[in-house]
Amino acid sequence: VLIDAVGPSSVYLATAALLVASSYTLFRLPAGLRSKARPRRITRDLYFGVRHMLSRPVLVALVGLSFARNLFGGPYRPFLPAYAQDHLRLDAKGLGGLTSAMGVGSLVSALIATALGNTRHKGRMLIGAGIATGACLILLVSLRSVPTAFVLVALIGGFSSLSMLLT
Repeated sequence: VLIDAVGPSSVYLATAALLVASSYTLFRLPAGLRSKARPRRITRDLYFGVRHMLSRPVLVALVGLSFARNLFGGPYRPFLPAYAQDHLRLDAKGLGGLTSAMGVGSLVSALIATALGNTRHKGRMLIGAGIATGACLILLVSLRSVPTAFVLVALIGGFSSLSMLLT
């Protein structure tokens, strides 16, 4: 809506100004308490963290799934504006609607995950959410129906969010 109202350059300028204001506010926060412990070396912590992960197959699987999800499922977001314009013939408002649908799907899945609490079969749910994300992405690029695209983008946002929460 803002892109249509004031143009893309003004929106990006406003975004940059808000990021600068946020950074300024962050740097103005008071310093935290100093630890009495000796400073640790990051390379040593990294070494022990990787060693710990490699000693537990479940952690290796979770890191692998997370890597695969980001490699194969994450890149759709930067392509969403081109997809909305070229395949769905949507303007900036339509793209904003698609992006909002993704956010609504993420919010709904986060609320569902919270309601489920500490449930059993999280691994099965994680694999199912990953497969569902991939299937929805394939359907999204295969179909050209605008209402279907909104539903699929909401589902993709929901299943992606659920995958991250379960991981």
